[in-house]
Amino acid sequence: MHSRGILHRDIQLGNCVVGLGQNEKTIYMIDFGFSKRYIDPYTKRHIPDSKAKRDFIGNYWFTSVGVHCKGKGEFLALYGVKIYRG
Repeated sequence: MHSRGILHRDIQLGNCVVGLGQNEKTIYMIDFGFSKRYIDPYTKRHIPDSKAKRDFIGNYWFTSVGVHCKGKGEFLALYGVKIYRG
């Protein structure tokens, strides 16, 4: 995907399937609903990130603590680690 200039942006087990027969050692990605191009197919140059404010894109279950606590300070991130460790 990356060699074709595409970011999947929703990598999780439910979006991976294994091939059959001769392709049994190949893992395929499915569900490109959140995907986007990051390389322009005509110029072959990186497409700049948008500066527009937008909501979260992706799956919260597979997101880092930093993304969950963005804008809430480091205290919440450390508190989350404390809860996780018990």
